Amino acid sequence: MDQPIDNYALLKPFIRTTSMFDFYHVQVISRNKDLPDTEQENSSYPIMSFYIRDDFPLDMYYPFIKEFCEEHRVRAYINLNKMFMPEVRARLWDAEKWAYYDAEIKDLSRSDAPEFYRMGYPAVWHLDVDGHVRGDEYDNAVTEYLRVHGVYEILRVPTLHGFHICIYPTLDIEDFNEKFPLTIVHQMHPTILYIPRSITSLFDADENGVVGYEFKEGVQ
Repeated sequence: MDQPIDNYALLKPFIRTTSMFDFYHVQVISRNKDLPDTEQENSSYPIMSFYIRDDFPLDMYYPFIKEFCEEHRVRAYINLNKMFMPEVRARLWDAEKWAYYDAEIKDLSRSDAPEFYRMGYPAVWHLDVDGHVRGDEYDNAVTEYLRVHGVYEILRVPTLHGFHICIYPTLDIEDFNEKFPLTIVHQMHPTILYIPRSITSLFDADENGVVGYEFKEGVQ
């Protein structure tokens, strides 16, 4: 795959703040699956965070984010769940299992704490559809399921091996998992903002554009 995955233009219309205290969380993350010669023990490791607000818009950071990702072979993610800083601070202060360091927010993408994302705003989940289950028949089945069950599809975000279907959280997860066990439902997780060519070029795509999981032969 010869091009980066750049979802900036796709996602920008969904980054909307209505208060000086609203923000979106962007993380730059290193993942073992992108580093064939890595020795890091964790499957993923956060490198840096950005808090996107009206006075610190994504436009300000994005050139640096792209350059950093390309140079260091790391990915950028954005959580489409808008947050409200005073409420986040209060909840982190009161929660014993969360660290609070000078209003700094730690582990915002933890799946076991969705209440830290809602903050009175509509929540956004996504369905992680990987390449090994992609295809018109499967795609149409998922689309029809969402339509029949009244689940609003916000947008589809390209990923390295497939796409994320971003939805509002009216999905019956148990029923969906029973019918589509190969698609993971992520609650409040971030989606892909940018994957650099230094990562995408490590993988081959088939004639349908589906990127495999194995590194290209000879990649070090």
